Amino acid sequence: VVMTPFLTKVLAGTLVPVNAGAMLWSTAQIVLFPVLAGALANSTFPKTTAKVSKVTPVYAVLMVAFVCASVVARNVDTILSNGANLLLPLLFLHGGGFFLGYVLARATGGPEAVARTTSIEVGMQNSTLGCVLAMLHFSSQPATAAPAAISACIHSVMGSTLAGLWRASDKAAAPPTPSQ
Repeated sequence: VVMTPFLTKVLAGTLVPVNAGAMLWSTAQIVLFPVLAGALANSTFPKTTAKVSKVTPVYAVLMVAFVCASVVARNVDTILSNGANLLLPLLFLHGGGFFLGYVLARATGGPEAVARTTSIEVGMQNSTLGCVLAMLHFSSQPATAAPAAISACIHSVMGSTLAGLWRASDKAAAPPTPSQ
């Protein structure tokens, strides 16, 4: 809310006006309220929440895909003409997040599982939130959501690949189980 307008002024030479109150309210509606509702549901109805939680990851992935697909479809020309300029910085952004999340967790004494979780959490920053906020608060400039949509696609592929590689390495390192 403060840094984005400042950074666009410094780096791009243009001041982007932001309605800070509206953006904070949107963020609370998109992030804070659902988390609080989920925590309340989990503490009040733990058995029901456990059953529902089996399908919520698939639902979340589908919603991210729909949001990103919507933004990409509306900005296909912008993305095709500027995609190469976005690709390398986004690869470095997310790759650096995965790497630093893992390395810093291990350097501070975290076990392997914590380092992997931290890596995934840091590397997969919530680009979908950026898409939604850009669509809501910069609707007159639809292309503003395009970098976040591409970012969400990139971190989803990178994070899924990393998780798959770690799972495969765990299986390869695991002692064979006796067959019955």
